[in-house]
Amino acid sequence: MTPEQILQALRQGSITLREAHSRLRQHFEGTGRTVANAWAESNNFLAGSDLGLSREDLPQFQDSTGGTGNGQQGAIQNVGQVLPEELFGGIPAFTRGLREAGLPTGIGGGAFGQFLRGRFDPTAATFLAQTALGGQPPTDLAAPFASFAGQTAGGGLGQQAGGAFQNLLNLSRGGGDILGQNPLAQRFLAPTEGADFTLAANLAREASRGQIGGFAANQLLPRSNQLVEQFLGGPQSANAAAFLPFLQRSLGL
Repeated sequence: MTPEQILQALRQGSITLREAHSRLRQHFEGTGRTVANAWAESNNFLAGSDLGLSREDLPQFQDSTGGTGNGQQGAIQNVGQVLPEELFGGIPAFTRGLREAGLPTGIGGGAFGQFLRGRFDPTAATFLAQTALGGQPPTDLAAPFASFAGQTAGGGLGQQAGGAFQNLLNLSRGGGDILGQNPLAQRFLAPTEGADFTLAANLAREASRGQIGGFAANQLLPRSNQLVEQFLGGPQSANAAAFLPFLQRSLGL
């Protein structure tokens, strides 16, 4: 089930809140997010829905150290993650940006609305890459991300992704220490978690998509998870900093 289908089932009362949260976590984990990231994204999605839920209504995350959180920054930091979705608003900020731009986001939006909702991952990757290149990010990126989502939904995301990817690629080949103290930049330059690899792959794939066109890209380009699996299954996986050059070669960037 997609997140929207899970939300609809919750509205209809066919599943409980706890069941909805569990299914959402499974969905987000299936996209490459860590357990803690998936938990945070599930809370973000439910709290940003039209059901009137507060974060206090939602299941709390408990990590292996016994620390708890409601999907906010502390829960992620407890398991070693830096700057995941809750700091830039995740899906709720993304859909808000689309709505403010006058674009369909709900189930009634039809095929175009479904297409737009499916653009979350490349939009988030491009936004975070640009933020990383700008230096240490601010503490709250939800409003800027919503604005970025609305502005790029009509086109131009691939070009921006391409520019950000090339700049990060140059840093990965020398001079990356300039951003060495920026945890967000390190998610691209030296990924350590599966979600970090997926983030970089989403950026590279969108850059390539911008070069060859969206319809052709769907047929020609490998999926982000395929790129990650190929890299991690090869000898180069011992050097995480080699991932961006690997993506460049694989996608012809």
